[in-house]
Amino acid sequence: MTRTDQEGLGSIHESKGLGEERATWFASPERSTPSELQKEVLAISDDLLSTAMLRLVRGAVAILDENRQIVGINRAYLDALGLQSEMDAFGLRPGEAVRCTHATDMPAGCGTSRFCADCGAALAIVAALAREEPVDRTCIIERQASAGGQNLVFRVRAAAVEIGGRRFVMLFVEDVSREHELFTMERVFHHDLRNVVSCLLGSIELGLRGMRPERDAHLDELKQIGIRLARELDMQRAFLSHQDFALAPVHADVPLQSIVEELVRSFNTQEGGRNRTLQVDGEVGEARIVTDRDLVLRVVGNMLTNAMEATREGGVIRLAVSKSNGTVRFEVWNSAVIEESVARRIFQRNFSTKGATGRGLGTYSMKLLGEKLLGGKVGFESREGAGTTFWLEIVPERMESQVQIAGGVTRFASKNTPAGE
Repeated sequence: MTRTDQEGLGSIHESKGLGEERATWFASPERSTPSELQKEVLAISDDLLSTAMLRLVRGAVAILDENRQIVGINRAYLDALGLQSEMDAFGLRPGEAVRCTHATDMPAGCGTSRFCADCGAALAIVAALAREEPVDRTCIIERQASAGGQNLVFRVRAAAVEIGGRRFVMLFVEDVSREHELFTMERVFHHDLRNVVSCLLGSIELGLRGMRPERDAHLDELKQIGIRLARELDMQRAFLSHQDFALAPVHADVPLQSIVEELVRSFNTQEGGRNRTLQVDGEVGEARIVTDRDLVLRVVGNMLTNAMEATREGGVIRLAVSKSNGTVRFEVWNSAVIEESVARRIFQRNFSTKGATGRGLGTYSMKLLGEKLLGGKVGFESREGAGTTFWLEIVPERMESQVQIAGGVTRFASKNTPAGE
């Protein structure tokens, strides 16, 4: 970095003025002035150990001042951010540099929104300054739509250091998004597979109790569950086969009533469903939808499973299905309310409300399958006195580029292979 560049710091990344409302929900909103930033950048540039480390460390490294603003950064970090020059990063906070969707929630920027209190990077930086010892965290960031909108997972380490008589934070960042994606998909698979096996065992148990006509009906149910189980295994094998693999949904013209009936059957055969009541609201009549039936069952089935877990024995869960102007909407309601701290990250990969490994994955699975594979929209509403409703909307226009009528045959397509081959 040249002295000319350093002198130009006075014109970049000035702090926005704070309004009269609350300035921060977590970390300090204070920002360094341009002149302070210039002095800090000079202090880093004049420190031989710091400049050598930034040059020699292979991973992404940044040096932050006490206001969490970047005053030193290496080439690996710039490349990861898609930035050309150090000058593009100086004065920014980490979330602003990576274009986190919450970095603009508050006037003071990264570290000050409600979401920042749960951010691994923000927690590590603040803790490192307070504890005077290295702090390791995992950070999950949702990027702004203009930056791709994807979720990124970072392993971060923050450590407070003194350089030229000033306190700074060394921030080491490792992108582990792909590693976590594979790990999470493995957990999602086992989570959803367990739900299918639960239905299978429940149907077998009910069938063994019944008379001959009932047994015949349960044999048909067992066949359908077996088909779903085989599809689950095929999907997981396909996903793990290639890093650049994209699943192609298998669309067919399906009566909505058949989806509702299968959801009710699955609910009633799960152990949790037998002690709770599923109320189906509305009539779908002869309405049909062109979609991947198995994926719809998997998404809405997870909504029902979550509702079971949130509902006490003897409680009621409501399932509603409607079709309007071609848009099909599935809704699953229960009386419980989701805490705000949980609601903020409920669809985020690797976020669990249950603490144990392999749990709390249903909501991530809903979002992944419902939006990325089905091309629909998944969301929820939760408030005191009204309960919680999870919903899936499928709009035909969103599916036009995906639709393939496959006659019930399970097929997959990679990014390099046409779906029909």
